[in-house]
Amino acid sequence: MSSNNINLYRNNIEYYLFHYKKVDEGRLGCVQFIEVTLTYLSWLKKQKSLASEYGFTQSCTDEFGRFLYTLIGQVKGNILEIGTGLGVSTSWIVSSMSANSSNLISIDNQQDYVGAIKPLFTQYNVEFIVADWKEIINKGPFDFVFADAADAKSTYAQELFKLLKVGGVLIMDDLTPEEYWPAEWRGKRDVVRDYWLNHPKLAATEILLTPQQAVIIASKLEE
Repeated sequence: MSSNNINLYRNNIEYYLFHYKKVDEGRLGCVQFIEVTLTYLSWLKKQKSLASEYGFTQSCTDEFGRFLYTLIGQVKGNILEIGTGLGVSTSWIVSSMSANSSNLISIDNQQDYVGAIKPLFTQYNVEFIVADWKEIINKGPFDFVFADAADAKSTYAQELFKLLKVGGVLIMDDLTPEEYWPAEWRGKRDVVRDYWLNHPKLAATEILLTPQQAVIIASKLEE
């Protein structure tokens, strides 16, 4: 969403709030939703601006962000984000998670990234950790895990599996459909898909978000 579109959307909602702020209880939920939406739009704009300043190009796409937002809205419990980056996906998560029944731990090994975004989330149930993600095994298990670190999906897949609670949900993005693979990948084994889609203790599937972007979502069946 462009800055002009965000500003236009914001102006429209602020107009609504100005005229309808004093509403009865039956309409209060709508106003609260709009206020949360305004907060989210402000976050997203700031995070994308920071990513641009740092030359960071690995933030999640809007398509994935909306998908993540939808999933998080169903979660009550402990949430883990592996790979904070500059907070774009963190904004999607926090804007959707339940204020009274969900907590988020977001971990990244880049101190400057975490330091840049941490002040924006001080009033929310978010704990930022600067470390290798494998150092927080003792903080699990989690009800929801978003894995955005390459080694979590492949080299240390077993450790990632252990972080998930039975009945919990795991999601990982940045999967490219085979027809869009570069020539040097063709014919090679896809270790990420092979491991997660065929894991005997997971119910897992792949979902196509755009023609060139797929995600894996899985639920843990047993330890």
